[in-house]
Amino acid sequence: MSSLPTTTRFLLIGALLLPLTACVTHYPEQPPSVPPRGPEIRTIPAPPPPPKPAPVPAPTPAPPVAGPAAPLYAEAETALQAGNYQAAEMLLQRALRIEPRNPRYWYALARTTAQQGNHRQTVQFCLKAASLAGNDSQLTHRIRSLQERAERALQQ
Repeated sequence: MSSLPTTTRFLLIGALLLPLTACVTHYPEQPPSVPPRGPEIRTIPAPPPPPKPAPVPAPTPAPPVAGPAAPLYAEAETALQAGNYQAAEMLLQRALRIEPRNPRYWYALARTTAQQGNHRQTVQFCLKAASLAGNDSQLTHRIRSLQERAERALQQ
């Protein structure tokens, strides 16, 4: 190669190196203002908080009792509130002789016997009241609650 003129040597070297540039891959550089991106991290959103339970509505007072024995029932309720259970029981039994299919009277009688500690009779009066309560869900709930308490008291 020493016998070749200098320009020919440069051309020959350039011709030999030219195919080598085709093997080189060129990666474009990102501009310096853009930071290099790492792997994308996705956060899983937190689950929504559980819904708040609906407030329990306050029990509505029982509708006033109407009928021929209503005055006896009202007097019995007053006696029951005053703690005079024997008078309340007597008045409710009189009311039941007049209106034997009134579930409120049977429930009041069950409450009276429960206050006196007679749990067997309380359960029986609750069963009778429940059989007559029909679609009155509030009364049925109160009857079942009293019946469960009386049954627990019997088991102790």
